[in-house]
Amino acid sequence: MARGLDTLDYPQEGIEALSIQYSIPTWILRLWEKSYGEEVTRTMAADFLKERPVTIRCCQNKVTPEQLKKGTGTGRGNCAGASLSAVRLFHQRI
Repeated sequence: MARGLDTLDYPQEGIEALSIQYSIPTWILRLWEKSYGEEVTRTMAADFLKERPVTIRCCQNKVTPEQLKKGTGTGRGNCAGASLSAVRLFHQRI
Protein backbone atom coordinates (compact mmCIF):
# COMPACT_ATOMS: atom_id res chain seq x y z
CA MET A 1 0.00 0.00 0.00
CA ALA A 2 1.46 3.33 -1.02
CA ARG A 3 1.27 6.11 1.51
CA GLY A 4 1.62 9.81 1.04
CA LEU A 5 0.95 9.83 -2.71
CA ASP A 6 -1.20 12.92 -2.29
CA THR A 7 1.80 14.82 -0.93
CA LEU A 8 4.17 14.06 -3.82
CA ASP A 9 5.25 16.97 -5.97
CA TYR A 10 5.23 15.94 -9.61
CA PRO A 11 6.97 18.14 -12.19
CA GLN A 12 4.47 20.27 -14.10
CA GLU A 13 6.59 21.08 -17.15
CA GLY A 14 9.78 20.17 -18.93
CA ILE A 15 11.43 16.85 -19.68
CA GLU A 16 10.73 15.42 -16.23
CA ALA A 17 6.98 16.01 -16.65
CA LEU A 18 7.02 14.38 -20.10
CA SER A 19 8.95 11.44 -18.69
CA ILE A 20 6.26 10.81 -16.08
CA GLN A 21 3.33 11.50 -18.40
CA TYR A 22 4.51 9.20 -21.20
CA SER A 23 6.68 6.71 -19.24
CA ILE A 24 9.78 7.44 -21.31
CA PRO A 25 13.21 7.80 -19.67
CA THR A 26 14.45 11.38 -19.36
CA TRP A 27 17.71 10.59 -21.16
CA ILE A 28 15.78 9.54 -24.27
CA LEU A 29 13.60 12.65 -24.14
CA ARG A 30 16.69 14.86 -23.75
CA LEU A 31 18.30 13.19 -26.76
CA TRP A 32 15.15 13.72 -28.83
CA GLU A 33 14.80 17.32 -27.71
CA LYS A 34 18.41 18.05 -28.66
CA SER A 35 17.93 16.45 -32.07
CA TYR A 36 14.36 17.45 -32.94
CA GLY A 37 13.26 20.27 -30.65
CA GLU A 38 10.62 20.48 -27.93
CA GLU A 39 7.47 20.33 -30.08
CA VAL A 40 8.54 17.26 -32.11
CA THR A 41 9.70 15.51 -28.93
CA ARG A 42 6.30 16.06 -27.32
CA THR A 43 4.55 14.74 -30.46
CA MET A 44 6.80 11.67 -30.66
CA ALA A 45 6.22 10.86 -26.98
CA ALA A 46 2.44 11.19 -27.38
CA ASP A 47 2.49 8.97 -30.48
CA PHE A 48 3.94 6.08 -28.46
CA LEU A 49 0.63 5.84 -26.58
CA LYS A 50 -1.50 5.53 -29.73
CA GLU A 51 -2.87 2.13 -30.69
CA ARG A 52 -1.24 0.75 -33.83
CA PRO A 53 -2.25 -2.09 -36.13
CA VAL A 54 -0.39 -5.38 -35.80
CA THR A 55 1.59 -6.67 -38.77
CA ILE A 56 2.26 -10.39 -39.02
CA ARG A 57 4.80 -11.85 -41.44
CA CYS A 58 3.62 -15.12 -42.91
CA CYS A 59 5.99 -17.79 -44.22
CA GLN A 60 3.69 -19.51 -46.71
CA ASN A 61 5.79 -22.68 -46.72
CA LYS A 62 4.51 -23.37 -43.21
CA VAL A 63 1.08 -21.73 -43.00
CA THR A 64 -1.28 -19.98 -45.37
CA PRO A 65 -2.66 -16.52 -44.61
CA GLU A 66 -6.12 -18.07 -44.32
CA GLN A 67 -4.92 -20.60 -41.72
CA LEU A 68 -3.22 -17.83 -39.81
CA LYS A 69 -6.38 -15.72 -39.81
CA LYS A 70 -8.40 -18.69 -38.54
CA GLY A 71 -5.83 -19.49 -35.85
CA THR A 72 -4.91 -22.88 -37.32
CA GLY A 73 -1.74 -24.11 -38.94
CA THR A 74 1.54 -24.84 -37.22
CA GLY A 75 0.15 -24.71 -33.68
CA ARG A 76 2.85 -22.25 -32.64
CA GLY A 77 1.58 -18.73 -32.18
CA ASN A 78 -1.56 -17.72 -33.97
CA CYS A 79 -3.84 -14.73 -34.05
CA ALA A 80 -6.96 -16.51 -32.81
CA GLY A 81 -9.12 -14.02 -31.00
CA ALA A 82 -7.37 -11.03 -32.53
CA SER A 83 -9.47 -8.40 -34.20
CA LEU A 84 -8.99 -9.00 -37.90
CA SER A 85 -9.48 -5.31 -38.56
CA ALA A 86 -6.34 -4.71 -36.51
CA VAL A 87 -4.28 -7.40 -38.23
CA ARG A 88 -2.54 -6.83 -41.56
CA LEU A 89 -0.70 -9.72 -43.14
CA PHE A 90 2.62 -9.32 -44.91
CA HIS A 91 2.97 -12.26 -47.28
CA GLN A 92 6.45 -13.56 -47.92
CA ARG A 93 7.45 -16.37 -50.25
CA ILE A 94 10.65 -18.16 -49.29
